[in-house]
Amino acid sequence: IQNYAPLSLTPKYKERIGKPNYYYFEPQHLPHFVNSAEWNLASTSTSSPSIHFILYSPSQEEFPLRIHDTQGQPLLTNAFLIPRWGGIMIKNAKLSTEYKFTKSELQPILKTFLSQLRSLIGVKDLKSRKFEGLVSFEAAKKSGITLLEKDNLIRTRTLENAGNTISTLKSLGQLVDEIPNMVVQEHINLKVRTSLGHLEAARECLEKEDFMGALEHSIEAVELAEKAFFDPTMVSMLYFPDEHKYAIYMPLFVPTSVPLIAALIKEIKKLKKQ
Repeated sequence: IQNYAPLSLTPKYKERIGKPNYYYFEPQHLPHFVNSAEWNLASTSTSSPSIHFILYSPSQEEFPLRIHDTQGQPLLTNAFLIPRWGGIMIKNAKLSTEYKFTKSELQPILKTFLSQLRSLIGVKDLKSRKFEGLVSFEAAKKSGITLLEKDNLIRTRTLENAGNTISTLKSLGQLVDEIPNMVVQEHINLKVRTSLGHLEAARECLEKEDFMGALEHSIEAVELAEKAFFDPTMVSMLYFPDEHKYAIYMPLFVPTSVPLIAALIKEIKKLKKQ
């Protein structure tokens, strides 16, 4: 909880005739809303990427603060997402010396955060018009995600991981073919073979309808494939191909080779005269 967190941007001011005036941000400003320099949002408990949810209450100088959509109209939710980072909601609380939110006031805020979390992890709304009148979908009241949505997410992630694994290993194979003198060490070979083994295991799990097992194997497969591709011994070859070696060593060998060649030609001419 930050007691005071200034913004890195200055909101615009909108004057309206017969209606209350307000401050606002446009869509192009939202990616820069978070003041990374002064907002201490780094986690001290883990080095893994975290999902952030921020409830921002503007100061009196920027009250009320709203968000405009692409059409220039204020958003009803007054909330937005930053992909692969988290969600932010602006709450124009009543101006006072203290900001306090009751349980009833926090409920719609947490519902917004729950909706943002679903979007960030890739949970898609399964409601469809073609099922209208035939199938009714009931929202998850406690967990925030239904078993059907969870199952759909597991299958989607499994397919994405399998596709990324195949693409990464294919790129690695093309890299080795393009650089014939590249030395592929044994530990990279082991990672590639193990990745292929997990990929095959994921396929077998899918045939048995063991979707959770398929997801676990697909995660192992894509992680090993990326470790093999971004191995330091492989990455160094990407930045030092043969053309770079020639460019480095030619200025060293050419000046020394020219006198040697000239001397060799001179000696050959002497031998011919004799």
